[in-house]
Amino acid sequence: KIYTRPQVDEEKKEIKKRSHNNALSTKEKESYRWIQSLENTVNAFPGRTKDVITIGDREADIYDLFARAYQLDTHVLIRGNHNRKVNKKSPHSEKTGDKLWNLLKNQNSQGTIEIEIPKQSNKPSRKAICQISF
Repeated sequence: KIYTRPQVDEEKKEIKKRSHNNALSTKEKESYRWIQSLENTVNAFPGRTKDVITIGDREADIYDLFARAYQLDTHVLIRGNHNRKVNKKSPHSEKTGDKLWNLLKNQNSQGTIEIEIPKQSNKPSRKAICQISF
């Protein structure tokens, strides 16, 4: 599916700005495409015998996506954007109410990845070594 951001009239822009986008239903929001993609992924593998994992970037870090994945009994891997409280029913949290960033800081590194960062303006090119935790 190819997605391009539609033109939004000034009235809707103002509503979104004032309400932090809470005035719109989930289906009216641009982020609803993440839920549609999740549903399409699950539907593409009927009777699945293996885990299917839907991957999303920081725009996919929305509660409704996590709730829908739970309803569909499927998995998501999302680049975190919000330092939210971890669901107290999560098997990955030993303490109720941990914040995501603190929880991840306390996890053992599962590996590293080296990334080449190209030269930008007055900064030279360089390598970054990132720890992988989950």
